[in-house]
Amino acid sequence: MRWPVRRIAAVFLALLAQPLLAQQPTLLEQASGVTAVLQAISPVNDSIVWVTGHAGVILRTRDGGRTWERLTAPAGDSLQFRDVYAVSADTAFVLSAGSGALSRIYRTTDGGASWQRQFVNRDSSAFYDCFDFWDGDHGLAVSDPVGGHHVLPVTADGGAGWHSAAPTRRPA
Repeated sequence: MRWPVRRIAAVFLALLAQPLLAQQPTLLEQASGVTAVLQAISPVNDSIVWVTGHAGVILRTRDGGRTWERLTAPAGDSLQFRDVYAVSADTAFVLSAGSGALSRIYRTTDGGASWQRQFVNRDSSAFYDCFDFWDGDHGLAVSDPVGGHHVLPVTADGGAGWHSAAPTRRPA
């Protein structure tokens, strides 16, 4: 019996896919203890995870989600936190979204006991949606387009200073 190339390829791909399918994460429903919309998640490892959301919600677990603690948010419950980047159990960045000065970035280095404001949007036309960091020092925030162009502030010093990415260094 002669096997066609397509059938051999299909069997080969199926065999290759088996280990990948076995590595799929297990999703477990967890109780956050809040009713606000949760919008962003940043795991440090299997135990430490930070979550942010509307109404100033910032949560952290240090035991893989068995318990969640609500941290005191900068500006109370008035901000809508759309993104979070966790560096460790103690250090994280959060981004609040909104028009003008409501778009802000804060950093904590003491597990959320205190927050340092590191960026405030000064352009009333900009609305920051998200950010990302490559490590605890290098990051990029993204605004909706203003005048047909994305506003992309970057940091290379852990958020202490932010400057606009040069037009030649912006992603297309």
